[in-house]
Amino acid sequence: MDPNKFLFQKIHLSNFKEICEELRSHVLTHLPPNKNNFNHMDSIKLLKDCPLIKNWIIKNSLMLRKIAVIILEPNSTGSVHTDTQGNFLALNFPILNCENTYTGLYKIIKGNPKIIAMSNGLTYNTFDECEFEEIARYNIVESAILFNTKVPHRVNNPTDTKRVAVSFRFNPDPWNLVAPISQNENIF
Repeated sequence: MDPNKFLFQKIHLSNFKEICEELRSHVLTHLPPNKNNFNHMDSIKLLKDCPLIKNWIIKNSLMLRKIAVIILEPNSTGSVHTDTQGNFLALNFPILNCENTYTGLYKIIKGNPKIIAMSNGLTYNTFDECEFEEIARYNIVESAILFNTKVPHRVNNPTDTKRVAVSFRFNPDPWNLVAPISQNENIF
């Protein structure tokens, strides 16, 4: 599979609800004090508090690189962007208010990205001054979502409640989790 063409895929875990309960308990008690939308979390502490996801990672022979929390305030839309880390894939889980929010994936029609540095030192490529069109969308509700962070994307929160998700990054990328997909399904 061409990694540049993969968009996203649902990853069904048999104990998904229980994993989310553990993650929710940990993440909501360890939210970062700053107002950035994206912050790394202490991976060792999270895995200690969340043995179900730790066991799933081990069972699937994955090498964890980073864990991040993604927060979007009520009634807001994130910036269309791509992540700047070297890897392609992120595995996201819902923490709070993910059922009424969504992540849009975009095709850039015109313009070039600009690198932005957040106050926490992390960077991303923004496409806010570009023309783009939405090509797909997903929400994280009944399964984890594995998605390509190199495809321009943004989180949309049209609700009156903060939206929180947690994102796992691996090295190498877990392409082994991607099931064979039919032509034009979740690719572009």
